[in-house]
Amino acid sequence: MQFAASVQADTAVKNAPMGRFLLMRYWPMVPLTILMLSGWLTTNHFTPWVSWHSELPFFLAAISAAWVAAVRAWRHPLQSLRVVEIPRIAFALIALLAIVGGQWLYGKISFSGTAAVVALYLCFAVICVTWGATSFSAHGVNNGGAASSLLAETLAWALLANAICQVGIELAQVLRVWESSEWILRSPGIRRPGGNLGQPNHLSTLLIMAIVGVSYLCSLGRLSTMSAGILLAYILLGLAITESRTGLVCVFVIAAWWMCKRSLISPRVHWLKVLPFVGFYLIILALWPSVFKALGGVLYEGSRIAVDGAIGDARMTIWPQLLEASLQKPLWGWGVRNTAAAHSAVLDAYVQSLPLTYSHNLVIDLAIWLGWPLALLVLGASLYWLYTRALLVRSSLSWYGFALLLPLVVHSLLEFPFAYAYLLFPALIGAGLVEANASRLRPIRWPVNGVVVALVLMSAVAVWSVVDYLRMESSFRATRFAMLRIGVLHPPQERPKYVLLTQLEIINRAARGALSPNMSEADIAALRLASEHYPWSGTRYRYATALALNGQVDEAARQLRILRVQHGQKLHDTLRAQVEADIQRLGLAWKLPPS
Repeated sequence: MQFAASVQADTAVKNAPMGRFLLMRYWPMVPLTILMLSGWLTTNHFTPWVSWHSELPFFLAAISAAWVAAVRAWRHPLQSLRVVEIPRIAFALIALLAIVGGQWLYGKISFSGTAAVVALYLCFAVICVTWGATSFSAHGVNNGGAASSLLAETLAWALLANAICQVGIELAQVLRVWESSEWILRSPGIRRPGGNLGQPNHLSTLLIMAIVGVSYLCSLGRLSTMSAGILLAYILLGLAITESRTGLVCVFVIAAWWMCKRSLISPRVHWLKVLPFVGFYLIILALWPSVFKALGGVLYEGSRIAVDGAIGDARMTIWPQLLEASLQKPLWGWGVRNTAAAHSAVLDAYVQSLPLTYSHNLVIDLAIWLGWPLALLVLGASLYWLYTRALLVRSSLSWYGFALLLPLVVHSLLEFPFAYAYLLFPALIGAGLVEANASRLRPIRWPVNGVVVALVLMSAVAVWSVVDYLRMESSFRATRFAMLRIGVLHPPQERPKYVLLTQLEIINRAARGALSPNMSEADIAALRLASEHYPWSGTRYRYATALALNGQVDEAARQLRILRVQHGQKLHDTLRAQVEADIQRLGLAWKLPPS
C-alpha cells in the first residue's frame, strides 16, 4: 500500500498542470525557501560561534513546522486523531537524547550549556526526520502524498538556487571581483573558495545535494534534459574548484547510486551518459591549480605549507592520538563534545598534532563521547538501517531522499558536518522520505498533548539560547577588542551572567580574568576548562601562565609542551619566554621545567 501510494504521489506530481494554479501550491513553501537560502547565503560568520547565523534559520524553519503540525493535530475534530505520527527511527535519536541527559546528570559533560545545545540539535533532528516522513505519508495532513513531493521539490529547488548563487560567488572570490560587496564573503587570495559558507568542504556537500536535486527535478519533468545538463556542468565546475576530497568521493558515490537505481530516477537515460559529466569534473579538478596560478593566484598560503609540511595528512596524524585517548575510557567514554579534552590528555606524549574540537571522523567521536560499546551499537544500527533502506528504495522520491543522505554520511567520515544544521536539514529530510517509503513498521502515534509539552520546552530553550548568544557575541567582541587594545576594557564585574550557554561564558571568563599569584582554585579551574575545550594558543598560554605563577610548574610545563605540539615550536618559544619573564618579574622562587 505504501509503495502504491508513493507511485500515485509521483504520478500526481509529474502530471500536475502548469500555470498559476500550480504556483499556488508552492506559496506555503516560500517562507521555508527564504529561510533556507538566508542560512546558506549569509555572510555573517562571527566568533565565538562562527556558524550560528547560518544555522539559526534552519532551527526556525524546523520549530515552526513542528508547531504547525502540532496545532493542526490539536484542532482535529476527532479526539482519537489528535496525534502526531513519529517514525520509529526518530526514537533512536530520542534514545541518544536520554544518553546525553544521563551523562550530564553524572557529570561527564562539563557544561550544562553543552548538554542543552546537543539536546537542541537532537530535537532538531527528530523534527526534520518526522517532517520528511509524515509529509510523504498518504494518510498525513496533505492529501494523497502530494505534500511529500511538494516538500521534496521545494528542497530541490532551494538547493539548486543556492548552488547557482554559490558557484557565482566562488568565481567572484577566486577572480577577486566585487571584493567590496557585502553580499559576498570576503576571502582574498584563497585558492579553495567556500562561497558564502566560507568552508570548501561544506560547500561541496551542498553542491552534491544540488546535483541530486537536479536529477530529481528532471525525473519530475520540471527540467528538460538540456537544461539539466547545463546546470550539472555549472555545478560540477563549482564543485571542482573547491578541490574538496570529500566532494571527489561523493561524486563517485552518487554516480554509483544513480547507476544502481537508474530505472527509478532516469529510466530513459543510458548509464554511459553520466561518464562525460564525471570526466568533465575530473578534468577541471586536475587543471584548476594551473588555471588559478595563471590567473595570478597564490597556490598555497603560508599557513597551509606549515601545516602540511609539518605533519603531512592531518587526519592520519590525529586519528591514532584520538584512538589512544578513547582507550583511556573505553567503556563509558569522556562525555559528549569532550573530544578536545580527551585529546589534551594524551598530547604531551606526541611530537606534532593540531588543535581540534572534533576528530574529523564520526566513529571516533562517538567512541570518545559514548565509549566503544555504545559507539559500536550506534554504528551497527546505522549501517543496518542504511543497508535495509537502500534495498527498499522503489521510487524516485525515496531515491532522492537516500541520495540527500549519502553526502552527509561520506562527509562525516572525514569531517564533522553533523555539527551544522544547514547540512543536517536536507539530509534528515531525505532520511524521513526514505523511512516513510521503505519502513515496514507503522509510525508511532504520539498524543498531541505530549508533543506540545516537548515543543514548549524546546522552544523556550531555543529562544533563550538566542538571547544568551547575542549577548555573548557582543561581550566576546568587546573582549577581543580589549585584548587588541582597541577601545576600553570592560571591568570583569560588568561581565554578564549567562543562563544557558555556559560553555561560551567560560571563554570570556578565561580571557578577562587577571593572572597573578594566589589565584583561587575556581579561577584556575575555569582556565583549565577553557584550554581543554577551546585549545587555542591563547587559552593554553593563559592556563600555563596561571599554573606557573601559582607554583604548579610541572603542569605548566606540560601545558606549554601541548601548546608546542599543537601550535608549533616558534609560538611555543615566544610564549614560554613570556611565562618565564612573568615569573622573574614577580620574584617567584621556582623555575619552569623544560617543555
